Amino acid sequence: MLELFYNPRVPIQQLNPVLDLNSCIDQANNRDPYSLSNMMFLNWMIDNLQHTPIQKPLLVDKNYRVITGDTRLMALSFYPEVQHVPVLMNSSHAPANWLLIKDQTALASLLNLNVEDIITNWDWHHKQLDWIEFAYQHTSNHPHDQDQRQKRILRYLEQYPDTVFSHEWLSVSVDWSKFDNL
Repeated sequence: MLELFYNPRVPIQQLNPVLDLNSCIDQANNRDPYSLSNMMFLNWMIDNLQHTPIQKPLLVDKNYRVITGDTRLMALSFYPEVQHVPVLMNSSHAPANWLLIKDQTALASLLNLNVEDIITNWDWHHKQLDWIEFAYQHTSNHPHDQDQRQKRILRYLEQYPDTVFSHEWLSVSVDWSKFDNL
């Protein structure tokens, strides 16, 4: 049987992202659609982190491989002072000092959410989670919609076709609302 465990302060260097920042940048420069939309989201998130800290826990497997949260980890690489993040692990065994989360009600209470604001694709007790989302009120302005991000970055590239993505490009804030309805 699988359980869900929570740790509010996992060292970032302990986590194993599926997609790292440099690979994402390389793929975006090759105009991979998923990586392009990640560039838009990363640029937005890096700017947003100046005002709003990461609150959504990342989801990892028992080997600390990131299942959800790679983009957040990439954005945090621009903030080296942030060394720990909240993490959920769906596993049959938890590392020492992790909290056992019995059900969605307990998770909602822990994260200061309503139960209906926790979205999963199935029951974590019966099948390994491969996705979880938290509908925090203060994150409702985040560009969650993959299609919207894709449209924004493609409109951006229409105006700036010679764009080369880089750490520097990600560091300069873009007003993405300008690319919603061109």
